Parts: sequence; C-alpha cells; structure tokens
Amino acid sequence: MRAIDPMSAVKRGDELFHSGWNCAESVFVAIHEQAGEGEAPVQLLTALGGGMGCKRTCGALSGATVALGIAYGRTSSKGIRVGG
Repeated sequence: MRAIDPMSAVKRGDELFHSGWNCAESVFVAIHEQAGEGEAPVQLLTALGGGMGCKRTCGALSGATVALGIAYGRTSSKGIRVGG
C-alpha cells in the first residue's frame, strides 16, 4: 500500500489550486501524485469543483475521495464491498 504524506498533499493541492485547477481537481492531483499510478485522469473531477457547481458537496472532499478510491479501491467485484 502506498503511503500519503498529508502535509505534502496539502501544500501541493494549494499550489495546484492557485495555478488554476479547481478545488476537486487540485486535491485529486495532489493525492494522485503520491498514491496513484500513471497520469491522473483529472478530467473526471472537473464537474465536481465548486460543490458540483452548486456549492453543495465540497469539491475538495469529492476530489480526495476519488483519489483514494483510485489508489486503494478494489479492481474486482470479488473484493470486500464498502457501503451500499
């Protein structure tokens, strides 16, 4: 399992946000750089920025959740199911 340094992710997320990425994209990329593999599919997060455009669900939280799912989520329906 790949470890994530939270303080490095916070700093990198802030840099990305101030360079033009939205909140969901910047948090996603910051975590993906540490724990993901290959190029970050950042386009998946564009619509989640700004609380999905309606200031509801936090875009940064959505970005982090997706990044953690890509890094640590299951890749088969045979694994342990979380939720639902």
